[in-house]
Amino acid sequence: MRKRKPAANLDNECQQSGLTSKRKRLDDGPQGSEGIQDLFQSIDVTATSSSFIGAHQVDAPDVLHEEAQRNRNLFLLDVFCGTAGVAAAFQSLGGEALGIDHLVDKRRVKGPVAKVDLSKKAGQDTVIKWIQERKIDGVMLAPPCGTSSRAREIPLPKKLRWRCGMQPEPLRSDTWPNGFPHLKGIAQLKVKAANKLYDFTRRVIQACMDANIPFICENPRRSLMWKTDAFSCLPEGCFFQNVHACMYGSKRRKSTAFLMNFHAENLKKECDNSHEHLPWGMVDTKDGAGLKFSTSLETE
Repeated sequence: MRKRKPAANLDNECQQSGLTSKRKRLDDGPQGSEGIQDLFQSIDVTATSSSFIGAHQVDAPDVLHEEAQRNRNLFLLDVFCGTAGVAAAFQSLGGEALGIDHLVDKRRVKGPVAKVDLSKKAGQDTVIKWIQERKIDGVMLAPPCGTSSRAREIPLPKKLRWRCGMQPEPLRSDTWPNGFPHLKGIAQLKVKAANKLYDFTRRVIQACMDANIPFICENPRRSLMWKTDAFSCLPEGCFFQNVHACMYGSKRRKSTAFLMNFHAENLKKECDNSHEHLPWGMVDTKDGAGLKFSTSLETE
């Protein structure tokens, strides 16, 4: 069995953290859209995803350990990866992973990540092709929830509105989940851009279902994203599992929903009220960045 080769870069702007310093840097591959399409051409996929889907109850990390011990190189694609924390965790369990996102913060990245704009057709179509050709074994999706956040509905005290410069306006509602019809300018552009990514996410979910590849799509439990047209009709076999972040190390009782096509008992923990929680609202950050919404501090 040939060992997987490190993935080439997508836009010649790849970064990786110390967690993968022994791997070849992701900066030797082809550039531009041609590079995107050629990214996985040299990868042998030796593991199948049926072990994730076939059982009624599956603990994904245990399966990963088992497959890794059999010298199988499971490969995870971490879409909208942020700091690539999921990709890094997957690697720590013995798998291979690549995160992709449109912004890459070199100071905070934790795993291998490539910078690519997934609002572009070339990038979207290539990801779908990878899934259809089973070049990857699992997909993690965390679409941006900024325009769909319920936190926009919370009015700020006057003194904070003055200090922050403005009151974030709601851009969607339960009645208008795809965006208010009166939106104009930057607000309208933001909603349209987010909806485009939601539509892409839905395409990825369908491709995973068709190829029998496990996926997780994550967003806040009350995110208006779940009410958009993109998620109005989900494939049979998809379901939600919910957790509270405070049961996984967070200081706040953030409720998160995972849309999945496999069962994971370790992703069902909800608050047992055995600990205290930090409050929501605006907080002063220690990094000198000033006031931030506490929701933004709970994104990982």
